[in-house]
Amino acid sequence: MENENSSANTMELPLKRRKGDDELKYRQLYYSILDRMHMEITDRFSDYGKLQFTHLLESQKFSAYRENFPNEALNKLFQSYNSHFDQVRLKNELSVIYSAEVFDFSNKPMHEILSAIYENQLNQVIPEVLKLATLIVTIPATSASVERTFSALKRIKSYCRSTHTQERLSGLALISIEKSFLQKLCKWPNCNFKDEVINVFSSQSRRLEFTYI
Repeated sequence: MENENSSANTMELPLKRRKGDDELKYRQLYYSILDRMHMEITDRFSDYGKLQFTHLLESQKFSAYRENFPNEALNKLFQSYNSHFDQVRLKNELSVIYSAEVFDFSNKPMHEILSAIYENQLNQVIPEVLKLATLIVTIPATSASVERTFSALKRIKSYCRSTHTQERLSGLALISIEKSFLQKLCKWPNCNFKDEVINVFSSQSRRLEFTYI
């Protein structure tokens, strides 16, 4: 009986060691994944503080800016785009926008504020704010549009279309990426966009000459 018990114990030891080794391996893998995620998030949002100036024209905060001017956000703007703005004039124009009710910018998103400046012909009245608004709307919120572009290129540049020239490839990619705009364009009255594209394409000379027998 003693021999049988000792042999059973010797059989159980490797299984326990194997279980402990697997647990240690997965624990190390788990912490490695967490470290990698932390590093990637830190790297991706490391420059987020530089974009603090985008809050300068956030209309929901105008009432708070009347009492406490956002000097820190303004300084972030000058750190990156100092040569593009007149600092004194921009601060004065922002103070007027925050304090006065002449400009009806309250509770409006950024693109509507920009449109209101042009519609009310305020280009010469608040030129520095106009430049700031133009800068803010050109900053993408995400990289989804860029990633969508690469996805479209992957569908266009296939193995069967490996002989496309660069000009044609760029044209097809542009059509695929801006398909929503093209759909709106085709719905315009008296729009012969498709016919014009076909005429231009058919007028081009072929790269291959076909011989009929």
